[in-house]
Amino acid sequence: MALVTITEAAKLAGKSKQTLYRHVRIGTLSRGSDTLIDTAELMRVYGELKQVDAITPSKVTHNTSRPVTGEFAALRAHIDTLQNDLSEVKQALEQQRVDGVEREKSGIEREKRLMALLENKTSNDNGLFSKLFK
Repeated sequence: MALVTITEAAKLAGKSKQTLYRHVRIGTLSRGSDTLIDTAELMRVYGELKQVDAITPSKVTHNTSRPVTGEFAALRAHIDTLQNDLSEVKQALEQQRVDGVEREKSGIEREKRLMALLENKTSNDNGLFSKLFK
């Protein structure tokens, strides 16, 4: 987006300079350390901007600080690597969740088998002691 002076911003927003200064002071509107205001910030606060022919293209500055192609490629590769890592972590978490559910099911089944064995053992105990102490 374009960076404009406070006077140009007032014309674009249809507000007075005093209103813009007040909004900057109370924090409603922000501006850069170079005192220029981004038109995107104006649109965020005031909505659609007015068409003003008084602003000449020579006064409007554009933020052209983009990374060079080599830096862009390196950043893109880094993003791709991070996305792959994130995908692997999500898969590992899902596998742990599935494994936990399976372990829980097998633990419950084991408990049921042991309870059945105990119940069977106590009901079929026909040994010497059971005959003596009945």
